[in-house]
Amino acid sequence: MNRHFNYFHHEINLVKSLSKKKNGNCHCGLCISVLFDRYVQDFFSKNQLNELRKQNNILEKQLGLRDLDLINKGKVLERLINEVKQIDPFDEVNPRMLSGIASYLETFFSKTYLKKEFKDTYLDSILLSIKIKKQQRKKEILQKEERQREVHKREKVEREFQKNLKEKNKTDNDIKRTKFLFMFNQLNPIGKLKVILNGADMPLQAIPDIDLPKPSLLLRYLLKKEFNPTQLAILREKFGENSKNNKNKSWKRLVKVMK
Repeated sequence: MNRHFNYFHHEINLVKSLSKKKNGNCHCGLCISVLFDRYVQDFFSKNQLNELRKQNNILEKQLGLRDLDLINKGKVLERLINEVKQIDPFDEVNPRMLSGIASYLETFFSKTYLKKEFKDTYLDSILLSIKIKKQQRKKEILQKEERQREVHKREKVEREFQKNLKEKNKTDNDIKRTKFLFMFNQLNPIGKLKVILNGADMPLQAIPDIDLPKPSLLLRYLLKKEFNPTQLAILREKFGENSKNNKNKSWKRLVKVMK
């Protein structure tokens, strides 16, 4: 923020001079306040400033707009509005500075009054441009939020679909497993091993150990009688003979019986 302004004569448009782009990027509320304080000082003569300071009990402190009485404040604001109305695009003033001045003036005047005063002025076009940009920005934000809602909606539908599909598959598999185990348990030990040898409809891991044939000398005899060495090797492979991580004791006992 640039607080060091030069002295200007009253006939010069002070708003234009203090709002020049070369004076810096002054557009915040504090900058506007400092501009107005400087503007107030330039509006009065030194004798008038000293008299106003005495009236307002202000000694070394700079006199600002907030320290003026209603009559002098009205004079300053009237001149300020007139000077703003005279500014055109060729004056190379800071547009954001002018919009900041307009916002500051709203603390003293209604928007309706200011809109009427600044109609068809450069400031009016600046404020209209800012309004359009805000509306466009708001529209873009609303469109972005709408797209995000649509994405979230689709994602939710997809999650529900996957959840329902998973539940359906689980239900179907449970029914299929129940049917298979019912038929499987109707067979004798050799019949069960033949089903496993030929490829069961269920993974071997899905068959409970309690439903598998029980290892015994009789089972070994029947295995030698019903299966050839190649078939027995396949069965042993299915029961994890060559698997280092085979920790199923029932499977290990069956592998021993098949040798």
